[in-house]
Amino acid sequence: RHGNGGENGGKPVTRLMDRPSTQAIAQARERFARRHRRRRALLGLFTTVVICAALVFAAAVTVAQPLWITDDAMAPTLEAGTLVLYSSWNYAPARGDVVVSTVESPEGGMLVRRIIGLPGDRVSLDRTTGQVTVNGQPLAEDYVSCLAVGNMDIADETLVPAGEVFVLGDERLTALDSRRQSIGTLPVETLLGKVWLRLWPLECAGMVP
Repeated sequence: RHGNGGENGGKPVTRLMDRPSTQAIAQARERFARRHRRRRALLGLFTTVVICAALVFAAAVTVAQPLWITDDAMAPTLEAGTLVLYSSWNYAPARGDVVVSTVESPEGGMLVRRIIGLPGDRVSLDRTTGQVTVNGQPLAEDYVSCLAVGNMDIADETLVPAGEVFVLGDERLTALDSRRQSIGTLPVETLLGKVWLRLWPLECAGMVP
């Protein structure tokens, strides 16, 4: 005998009881496999979310355009400093739509107003109350904070010409719109599209009524 390490050349002896069991090895492999599958699932989910977000962004840019509102003519619906999206895809004018026109706004930039009268409509404004009537029916306007005659130098009643629309700002007291002869009714071909989404400020984000 040459001491404790003589028979093994001085190397440490690994006892059978120190070796991991077959069951322990299998459990460790299963835990590793589960972690690997979880990581792959999370990576797949993240990739899917990124791809979907990119597709949605590309579609939005294709069919919609961003626009900063620079005046309060459409307040309280759209106040100055609001970022909106407007869409021109397959657009046909409809009463109540908030639209963007190539006609220059008196405040500068593109004119953003709400369609009140369509071609052939008779639009009347009461010079005392500011009530708007279309084809003899008083218009219910819950998007207006208060009715007012505002900057009006046209006749009390307007017959909207073919191919044109009658527009008003939601801020009836100061907005410049079809009530002014200098603006009048807008040719349909000047309409770039409908404003449908508020993006900023975040607390006001959502669909445009």
